[in-house]
Amino acid sequence: MQTTTIQRHCCRLATGLLIAATWLLSGVLALNCRAAEVSLQSVLSPRRAMTATGTVSLQGAMTISGVPFDASINTDTLVVNTGSPFGMKTSSVYARTDTFVVLNYLTRQVIDGNPASEKLAGLLPIPLGLDDIRSLVRGIPPGDLSAFELQTTRQDGQLLFRRRDSLHVEFALVDSASKTIRQYQRKQIDGRTILNVTFGSYRDVDGIMVPYGVNVTANNDEQKIQFRFDEVRLTAPVAPLRPLAIPPSFSRVTLN
Repeated sequence: MQTTTIQRHCCRLATGLLIAATWLLSGVLALNCRAAEVSLQSVLSPRRAMTATGTVSLQGAMTISGVPFDASINTDTLVVNTGSPFGMKTSSVYARTDTFVVLNYLTRQVIDGNPASEKLAGLLPIPLGLDDIRSLVRGIPPGDLSAFELQTTRQDGQLLFRRRDSLHVEFALVDSASKTIRQYQRKQIDGRTILNVTFGSYRDVDGIMVPYGVNVTANNDEQKIQFRFDEVRLTAPVAPLRPLAIPPSFSRVTLN
C-alpha cells in the first residue's frame, strides 16, 4: 500500500513538472514568435511620397549655412531645387537609383550619370549618397529594411535593429510607441563609424510623425550636414518624377 501511495505521488509530481515545463516552453516559444514578428517595417510608420521646403547647411571642407531648398521625394525618385536668399535658383538635382542629373545654374554646368560612380563620391562634400538622402529625410534608413534584424528591446520602448554585409554594419534605433527612427549609424566592419544620423523635431503630418530636423555627421564629426524643414506635405504615390531638361548651352560631364 505504501509503495502504491509513493508511486501515485511520484506520478503526480512528474505530471506537474511536465505541465510546468510545457507552460514554460510555450511561453518561451510565444516570446520568440513575437520577437520574430517585430520587423523594422512593422515598427516604422509607412512613408509615402512627400514634398518639402526648408534649408540645408554644410560644415567641413565646404561650409555653407541655411541654403533654401524645395524637394519632391517619391519612394524611388528625388528632385531638389536650391536657391539663394534672394530667391534665385542656384541648382537642381534629379536622382533615381540608376541615374542622376545635377544642374548648376551659377556655373552653367551639368553633371550626370551613375549615382554609384566613384568619381561622384569624390565630388560630394560628405559620404552620403543620393539614395541615402532620399531615404533619410523621409525618416527611414536607406536600402532594404527587411534585412534589418531586431537586436535589443530596451525598457524605454526603443528597439535596436542591425543589418550587416561583408563591408558594413548598420544600426537603426527606433521608438516603438511613436513609430519613429531616432538614430541611424553606418559602420565599417572594424567598428569605425562612417555615418551617424540623428532625427528630431518630429511633427504629426496627416497622422504620420515626420522629422523636421535631420543631422548627419561623418569622419569623427569633421563633416556635417543638417536638414531643417519648414513645411512638409505627404501625398499618395504619384507618377515617376520627370528628368530635368538640360539647357543646350550648359557644359556637360558624365560620370559612369
